[in-house]
Amino acid sequence: MRSKQKNEGGIFTVLLDLTFNMVGTLGVGLLMMILILVLVMAALSNAEEENRGLHRTIGGLETRIKRLSGRPLTLVVCIDISASMDDEIRALTAAIDATSVFLPVSSTRFELSILAFRKGTVAKLPLMEIKKGEIDGGRSREQAIDFVKSLSAESSPTEHRSVAREAYREFQRADPEFAKDRRELWVWIGDVFTAELDSDFESYSDAERHEAKSIVAAIKRWANTGGDRRVLAFFSEKSEAKTSAVTEESRAWFKALGEVNDRSVFETEISRLLVAIKTAVLTEDSDD
Repeated sequence: MRSKQKNEGGIFTVLLDLTFNMVGTLGVGLLMMILILVLVMAALSNAEEENRGLHRTIGGLETRIKRLSGRPLTLVVCIDISASMDDEIRALTAAIDATSVFLPVSSTRFELSILAFRKGTVAKLPLMEIKKGEIDGGRSREQAIDFVKSLSAESSPTEHRSVAREAYREFQRADPEFAKDRRELWVWIGDVFTAELDSDFESYSDAERHEAKSIVAAIKRWANTGGDRRVLAFFSEKSEAKTSAVTEESRAWFKALGEVNDRSVFETEISRLLVAIKTAVLTEDSDD
């Protein structure tokens, strides 16, 4: 009997040990399953949060692109092509080459006009729409680039009033369908202010100074009425003439153009022309 009880006790002990071992095994497995489930849930939670953050970022970018790049743009450039302006012509060529690619894509409508002047306008690209390359095969872009490449600098007095009037008329020719949200950008490039009305190129007369001030006043009125308007004024400051009285007065005139409103910009480095145009086009105003 004792032997049978002993055997039964041994079997019970084995079964009990086996049961405990199974429970222990199941417990570890269950713990591992719970741990894995927690890790998966944490990963899903992090992924969901990252996904929400990504959507917020994409949404913000979409809103910014729509607000800044989606608007129509009219760009009118007035460039002095009298003597010593070869570098500026090359810079404008590079700028038009680049902007005629990205602005048709980023704008609902991109219109461009270029007026090259000495003593009045000597060459003009009338206001035209620069279209996406896939729409017109790049023909409008090529037309604008070819026009700038055809310009050459020659010695001549300069006169700005008639050019300003003509540029103003170019803005008026912009497509009225896009008037509501249009951004208008007026670029001036030169190394001397409007004057040189007489034969004295070493100084400015009172009549020439009056002429210069009246042009700034007219452009300031334009810039502060009628919507989103701004001026980029590039003064080509030749290093050999930085201290001359004529250069200082000319610099002050271009600076005044670049300050006609808070959105306008004055520059002396023509190499920054493309950057300045991109910034003017894409900058979000605080009151937009």
